[in-house]
Amino acid sequence: MARRTTAKSPRARAIASSSLASSSARPTPVPSSDATPVSSTYPSTYASEAEHDLDDDMLKKMHGLTISDMPGDSVTAAVVKKAEPKKPFRFLDLPPELRITIYGYYFADVDRVLDLDPANYKRIHKKLGIMRTCKTIYYEATHMFYSSRTFRLFPTHPGRYFKTKKPLLARLKPRQRNCLTSLELRLGPGWSKPPRGWVVNPALGLADCVNVRKLTVFVECDPSDGIFNGFRRHDGYYEGFSTSLLSSVLDEMPFIDCLTFDAWSSVKKSGAMMRALLELAYARGLSVRWGPERGWADFEDEVEAVPEGHVANNAILSQAPLGIGVAVHIENQPACSQTHQTIDTVKMAASSIRNSLKSHCPWATFPLIISAPMRVMSGPALALAVSEAGGLGFIGPGIKPESILTDLTEAASLCSQRASDATRLSVQNEGVLPVGIGFQLWNGDLGSAKEAAEKFIPAAIWLFAPKDGQKDVDDWTEGLRGVTKGKSQIWLQVGTVGEAVEAAESKRGRPDVLVVQGQEAGGHGRTSDGASLGTLVPEIKDTLEERGASDIPLFAAGGIADGRGVAAALCLGASGVVMGTRFLCSNEARIKKGYQDAVLEAKDGGKNTVRTHLYNHLRGTFGWPEEKWAPRTIVNRSWEEHTQGGISFDQLKGKHDQSVKEDGDKAWGRQTGRTATYAGSGVGLVRSVDPAGEIVKKTREEAKKILRGLQSGLQV
Repeated sequence: MARRTTAKSPRARAIASSSLASSSARPTPVPSSDATPVSSTYPSTYASEAEHDLDDDMLKKMHGLTISDMPGDSVTAAVVKKAEPKKPFRFLDLPPELRITIYGYYFADVDRVLDLDPANYKRIHKKLGIMRTCKTIYYEATHMFYSSRTFRLFPTHPGRYFKTKKPLLARLKPRQRNCLTSLELRLGPGWSKPPRGWVVNPALGLADCVNVRKLTVFVECDPSDGIFNGFRRHDGYYEGFSTSLLSSVLDEMPFIDCLTFDAWSSVKKSGAMMRALLELAYARGLSVRWGPERGWADFEDEVEAVPEGHVANNAILSQAPLGIGVAVHIENQPACSQTHQTIDTVKMAASSIRNSLKSHCPWATFPLIISAPMRVMSGPALALAVSEAGGLGFIGPGIKPESILTDLTEAASLCSQRASDATRLSVQNEGVLPVGIGFQLWNGDLGSAKEAAEKFIPAAIWLFAPKDGQKDVDDWTEGLRGVTKGKSQIWLQVGTVGEAVEAAESKRGRPDVLVVQGQEAGGHGRTSDGASLGTLVPEIKDTLEERGASDIPLFAAGGIADGRGVAAALCLGASGVVMGTRFLCSNEARIKKGYQDAVLEAKDGGKNTVRTHLYNHLRGTFGWPEEKWAPRTIVNRSWEEHTQGGISFDQLKGKHDQSVKEDGDKAWGRQTGRTATYAGSGVGLVRSVDPAGEIVKKTREEAKKILRGLQSGLQV
């Protein structure tokens, strides 16, 4: 078959002739039977037509050549390599801490203080486009950006945004506000006529700013200065507006325990503006720090004047941050400086306790509300719902010691699902499960407990009911701290002053937190030597302070079912509260409907609950150290027949077992029930079944409202 030839252009034929002529004038390593590519004489940026006209034989010969076999001029044209596509950099394969660092460099040129500025779109908006890459980068970059900047509460940039009714904070999404750690209130702009948009209302979104730890008040001018004479509305107008605005901000953010004041050089501490602001700070029991711009210090020539009436009737009440119960009574103080020094000392102790709790539970909101580790009924769903709402939920002991492994596995799975959403669970200590677990020591298995704790590292471990007293507590504490490497706090439940002192002075098993259980509590508590919370909490607190153990937080448990109980416990000196009975009536509790109905039905808890071992025995539970602990339960037919007499225990147990087997939900209840219905004396305050998260939030807000009202009423 004849070979098909390809017609060549005149330019190609000329190049070929020139190539042949030049090749005869110099030696070449290519065999005489092979032909040199015609285009190699004049390599150029563009391929010649001759390069596209190579026949099949020529291509086969070229494939057999190596670079060393070819003249230098021929390499570029003869060896045509295809460009390999570049492999993308796998950014998400980097460790999380390295990715966070990279985000920091990426946002480095964004201002540290952000205001509602018309130029934000050009300078910041494009930067934030990285958050649309994927969900992981969205969560990480969002938290990095918003937590590392200070956001102004109200706009100060002159122009159309200055009088807007929607400040920058209100324009953020709730998740973004949840990431904020620093806010700034700028006072001075518009001092003669403040913008109408400078108001604190729900639309501003301060309720979402639960992680803010720094609130800076920057004073640009003091209108009380003589230079403003003739321009201000009237004496004290802007000072009143400013203190009212700051007070409204603090009302929405009761977790703020410190204010940072800064100002321009013309503003003085002794001026009416700063005196009014400092008076507000001191009246609320807040500590004060100074910003870098003005350069103020605590002790300098221009010492701030403590407002008259701040110390009244030889006593002063310093309200610590909400959630840390510290009441201070200072008598016969000859000087205000001594008064403030004492208050600062107490507040430093309270702040230290709060910081310790916050370091282990970074998602927590104060006052801290805990769900008790009720046996079987406190499962993973309940514990996580409480933690997600800003509290700390505990998983109770299961039917068997090894049941805790199953519950923790479920909790870890639920946590990973919820942490991917915009929830508090995404803000947690690395490697620590944001729930606690509880163990009854008298029948618990330390080996199973250590295995579970080592595998999942819960935020806290609650110990209760040791058979051999503090020795058991010491053994469990050492073992569990060892496997968790100190990442899990040890919480110990006590019911007497003696128990608290023995634990606090233990060298091996000193707890991180003491849960002070009053006689009002449901479930197992002290059999005969307990006391009510009203006396037990303050006495334990005073005793520990006398013995140098005031650094141990106290959590009050027993009879607390709403915000009133929380507020009362904080005033007694508790750092937080534990609720059990209230969470029995939560949607997430592992509980029979008949049990819940019996709790809702019960009233007058002092009369209709009793502490007895009868129901333990009817259920076949023996072995409790009965001289120390007995459970409180709602009375029913079993108790009535037992107290009336005329019926043996075996007969009672027979009726009990038959009711449990055949009566279903009717096995519980005041009129028809026969089985155990463990609940506290505050059972009459439980009136509805609600989601656990709503219970936490509603109770916390109610407590804050009460404390703010008390604080306002006590200001002098």
